[in-house]
Amino acid sequence: MNATDTPTVPADVPEVAAAYPAAWNTTAPLEKLPLDSNFAWLLCALLAATAWVIYITYYNARVLGFLLTKVLNRFVGKAYLKIGSVSLSVLSGKLMFRDVAYVTPDYTVRAQDGWLIFRWWIPYVKKEFPRTCADAEARVFVLLNGLEMHIYNRSQLYSHLEQLFGLEPSVLPNGPDQPMPEEPPPSNAAEDHPWRDLVPVLKVEVSTGRLVFGNRLLPTTISIRFEEAHATYKTRAAASRLDLFQHTLDCRLDSFKVMLAPSPKYIGVPDEPPRFMGEGFVVLQSNRVHLFYYQDEAGLVPAEQEVVQLANGDLVERRSAPTWGLDAKCGRGTSFSYGPWADRQRDKLMQFFFPQDYQPLKPTPQPQVGERRRAQSFDLRLSTTADATLDLLFSKEKETNAVHMTVKQGSYLELTLPWQVTDEGYTTRVTGQLFHLEASTSLPFRNLLESEILGFDVQGKYPLIWNGHQDWQCSLAGCRSSLTLLHTHKGFFQALIEDWASKARPDLLRFVPYTWHLNLVLTEFELITLANEYNWVDCAHQENARVAFCGEVFDLSFDLPFVDFLPPQLSLKFWIQAESVSMLASLPEGDPHRELLLLLDRSALVTDRMGAPRTQPPPDKKWHFVAQPSKGWVEVVSVPIVALSLQYTYHPVPPLDFAHPLDFDVTTPEKEELLLSPIRPPKKRAVLVAPDDFDPGSMTPDVLSLELEIGPSVLSLDGVVLHLLMQLKENYLGAWQDYVDMEADAPPPEKAPEGDFDPRCFRPLDVRATLIMHDMQGHLMKGCSDREPPCPSLYLERLQLEICKSHRESQLQLLLSPLVAVCPGDRPGHLALSSFQVRAQALFSGAERPLCSETLEYAWLVELQAGDITGRLTLPQLYDLVVGAELFVQQAQHSSGALVPPQGRIHCQHDLPQTECSHAESSSPCPVPDDLKYRMTRFMLDYVDICLEEANSAIAFEVGPLKLTQCNLHSEQTSSGLSLQLRAVNVVQFLSCPDGPWLQTGKLEFGPLVMDNWTHGLPQNSQEGFLRTHDKATHRLWFLWGDSRAGGRCGCLGGCFFFGSEDAPDGSPA
Repeated sequence: MNATDTPTVPADVPEVAAAYPAAWNTTAPLEKLPLDSNFAWLLCALLAATAWVIYITYYNARVLGFLLTKVLNRFVGKAYLKIGSVSLSVLSGKLMFRDVAYVTPDYTVRAQDGWLIFRWWIPYVKKEFPRTCADAEARVFVLLNGLEMHIYNRSQLYSHLEQLFGLEPSVLPNGPDQPMPEEPPPSNAAEDHPWRDLVPVLKVEVSTGRLVFGNRLLPTTISIRFEEAHATYKTRAAASRLDLFQHTLDCRLDSFKVMLAPSPKYIGVPDEPPRFMGEGFVVLQSNRVHLFYYQDEAGLVPAEQEVVQLANGDLVERRSAPTWGLDAKCGRGTSFSYGPWADRQRDKLMQFFFPQDYQPLKPTPQPQVGERRRAQSFDLRLSTTADATLDLLFSKEKETNAVHMTVKQGSYLELTLPWQVTDEGYTTRVTGQLFHLEASTSLPFRNLLESEILGFDVQGKYPLIWNGHQDWQCSLAGCRSSLTLLHTHKGFFQALIEDWASKARPDLLRFVPYTWHLNLVLTEFELITLANEYNWVDCAHQENARVAFCGEVFDLSFDLPFVDFLPPQLSLKFWIQAESVSMLASLPEGDPHRELLLLLDRSALVTDRMGAPRTQPPPDKKWHFVAQPSKGWVEVVSVPIVALSLQYTYHPVPPLDFAHPLDFDVTTPEKEELLLSPIRPPKKRAVLVAPDDFDPGSMTPDVLSLELEIGPSVLSLDGVVLHLLMQLKENYLGAWQDYVDMEADAPPPEKAPEGDFDPRCFRPLDVRATLIMHDMQGHLMKGCSDREPPCPSLYLERLQLEICKSHRESQLQLLLSPLVAVCPGDRPGHLALSSFQVRAQALFSGAERPLCSETLEYAWLVELQAGDITGRLTLPQLYDLVVGAELFVQQAQHSSGALVPPQGRIHCQHDLPQTECSHAESSSPCPVPDDLKYRMTRFMLDYVDICLEEANSAIAFEVGPLKLTQCNLHSEQTSSGLSLQLRAVNVVQFLSCPDGPWLQTGKLEFGPLVMDNWTHGLPQNSQEGFLRTHDKATHRLWFLWGDSRAGGRCGCLGGCFFFGSEDAPDGSPA
C-alpha cells in the first residue's frame, strides 16, 4: 500500500462517513477522469437520455402519426388517410394531432391541428330509460383548428346512373363497392344505448372552418366559411312519446359567410357575376349565426294508435311523425345577396350533385306495426334576430342593377323538404314573413315598397313521373303596404325576368309542364303614382305631383299555364278586386294650384246622396303612410268596390339563335371566340334594318282584353284632378313613359337598335277595354261661406266606356245614362241631360318611321251626340254652376303651373329629335305630329229647354236641333273651319200674377241659322303631304284622294271613313 493511496474506510461507521465524503460525490479535473467502462456507460446513458428526450419532444408524435397512417390506410379501401403527428396523454385523457387529412374520390376532410379530451375520471352512471342528458357534464371535448371539408363528387350515384342508363362503367370501373344501406332491424324502446350514459354531452370548438362544394367542372364553387364555431351535442326527450329520444346539436358560428367563388382551372365559357365582393359573390354573411339541429331517434309503430280527446269530447287518433330539422338564427350584420346569376350557379350545382335519374318515383311504404317509424320531412327555418339587408342583383347590358331591401328582426323563412313520397308525389313548401320591409331600386328614383308585414307561401307539387305536370302555388300577403310605381319600373323588372329566364335551348326531351297559381292579397294598402307634366321627376327632394290609390283590401289572382312545348300562343287571365278604395291627390309646394286645391277641400260644403248638407267630412279610417291628409293630400274619389278582369293572349318568342354564350354545347371554335372576345377590340354591330316589304299589321296581333267595373262612387269635380289624370295617362300609357330627373344632365342620345331582324318582335298589340261605373255622385267644387248653399251635385246612374285599339286605328265610345245636376237651396234647382254619347276614332300609320318606333296618329275624329237638356234654375244657382265650371276649366288647363318639355325629348314626325332630323328645313324645325295631324269634331244636340226662374219672373229658353262641325282641313283654300246649323231658337219671358198663374210677356223666335267660319293655320301643302304619306295605304281620308264617297266635302261633313262607314278599305268593323 502506497502512502498516497486513500485508505479504505468502512462506510457503515457514522463517524467515518461524516469525516470522509462519498466517492461518487467527488470532483476531479476532466483529464484525471478514468476512461473505464463506467464512464462509457455513463456517456451512453447521457446520449440515450438526450436522444430520447429529443425524440419524445420532436419526433415521437410524427413517427406515431406515420406508423398510424400506414396501419389505417390498410383498412380505408380506396380512400387515403394522413396523420402528420399524434400524441396521447393518459393522465389528462388528451389526444393531440396535427395535419390530419382524409381523402376519398368524393370528398376531402382536413384539419391543421387539434385535440380530443376524454374525461375518464368522471364516474359512469347508468340511467334508467327514458332519460335525458340535457344537464349532464361533458365527458368528451374536441378542438379543431383549420377544419376544411371539400365535397367534389358523388361517385356511387354517378356509377348507379351509368348502370341505370346502360352505359359502360367509367366512374367506378369495378362497379359500386358500397351496397345500399339497409334499415337496421327494429329493436325495443328500452334497447341499450350505453354511449348516452358514457358520453352524454359532446363539445366541439372549431377555429377557422370551411365547407366547400364544387370542382373544376363547374364554373363556380360554393364556399361556407366561419372564423369560430362552438358546438354542443346532447340528447333530450323526443317530441312524441313513441320515439326514443332526440339528438340535438347547438352550434354558434362567428363571422359566417356563404360565397360563390370562381372554380380554379375551369376552362368553360365564363359567366360574370353582377358584382364581386372580395373573392367572389357573397350570398350570405353575418357576424354570428346560431344553428340548432334536432332529430328524433325513431321508435316502433305501436299496435294501437294514440288517441286524444278534443274539447268537445270527440276522440281522434293522433298521427305524428319523428321530427327532423334545423333552425338558423342570424344576428347582427346579416346581409343576403341573390339574383339570376346566383340562381343559375345554384341550378348547376344542384344538377351536378343531385342529377336526375328520369325514373318514376315509387310511393314510400308506410311502416307497419313493429317497424321503425320514419320522418316525413326535413324542416329548415332561417330567421333574423337583428336588422338585415337583402339585395336582388341582376345585369342589363353589362350594367349592374339591384333591388335593395331591409327587414327588421323577427323576419323568417321556413323550408319543408318532404322525405316520403305519396301516391300523388310529394310537395315542397316555402313560407315566411318579412317585417317592416323597405325596398328600393338602383334607379335614380329609388322609392319602391314599404310594408309592415309581407308574408309568402310557395308550394310545389311534384308528380311521380319526372316530366309530369307540376302544380305551383304562390301566395303573397301584405299588411299596411305602400307601393310607388313608375312606368320605368316595368322595363326594370322586365330586365330582371329576362335575366332570370332560362338560357338553355328549348328541348322537348327535357320539357316539364307546370302551372303557377299566384295570389296577392294586401290589407290596408296605398299605390303612389307620379303625375308631373312631361314626366319630370324630382328624385332628390320628392317635390312631385302625385296621385295615390288607397284601400282596405286588394286581391290579385292569376295563373301561368306553361303546359305545352313551344305553343303558338298563350292566354293569361288576371282578376283584380279592391275594396273601400279612395283616390287622393297632392301637388308640390311650388305649384300655384296647391293652395287653391287645399282651400276648396277645406271650405267647400257638399251634400250626401239624400241631398242633406254635410257639415263636416266623415272621419277617414283608412291607413295612410305617404298620402296623409295632414301633409297636403286631398281625397277626390271614394269607391266601395272596384273589379278588374284582364285577359292577355300573346305569341311567345322562343330564341332562334341557340348558340348562347352560356350554352355548353357550342363548338370549340365558337367557344374559343367567346373566351377571347373580352381582349379583342370591339366590333361594330349591324344596325337593325327591316325588309322593305315588311308590314307588322299583316301578323296576327296579341290581344289584351280588360273589363273594369266600379261600384257607387263619390267624386270631387276639381279641374286639378282631371289634369293629373291626363298626365297619368301620358306618363304611364302615352308618349312620356320614360321619366326625366330634374337635377340630371341632358339625357344621352338614343342608340339605334342593333342586331339581327326578327319580325316576331314587332307583332302588334290589340287592346279591347271596357269601363263601367255605377251610381256616381260628383260635387262641382267651389268656395262656400256659412250662409251660402252647398256645392252643386251631379248624379249619374251609369257610365260605360269602350275602347278598341288595333295596329291601324283606335275606336272609342262613351255612353252616359241620364245626367242630373242638382243645385241646393230654398227651392232646389236641377238641370238634366237625357243622354250623351261620344264616338272617337284615331288613325295610325307607320310610314317613314323607324322600325322600333310606335305607329303615328295622323288623324283624330270625334263625334258627340247629346239628347235633351231640360231644367229649372234660379240666377244664383246658375251663377254657382258657371263659377264651378269656370274654376274647373281653369284648373284643368293648369296653364300657370305648366312645365317646359325636356330638351331633346320632343320628337318630330319621323320619331327623331327635332334638332337631329335631316328632313327639317333651314328656317324651321321638322314639325311634330300634333301640328300636322288631321282633327275633326262633330257635335249634335237634340233639344234644350231651360227655365230661369226668379221670385216674380221667369225666362224659358228653347233651342231646336243643333249641329256643329269643325276640322283643320276644311277646304282647299283654308286650313281650318267651323260649320254651325241651328233649326230654331225660342226665348219666352213670363211674369207671375198675385193669384198664381204665369203670364207670357214677351217672346223671341228665330231660325234656322247656318254659319261657316274659316281660318288659316300651317301651310296647307305641308299638312296635306303629311296626310297623304300616312293615308296612302288605306285611303281612309276620302277627301284627299277625290273619292266619290266624299262628294266634295271635307271630313267633318262626311268626307272620310268614320266608325260605321260603308266600304271601308281596310275592312274595319262598323
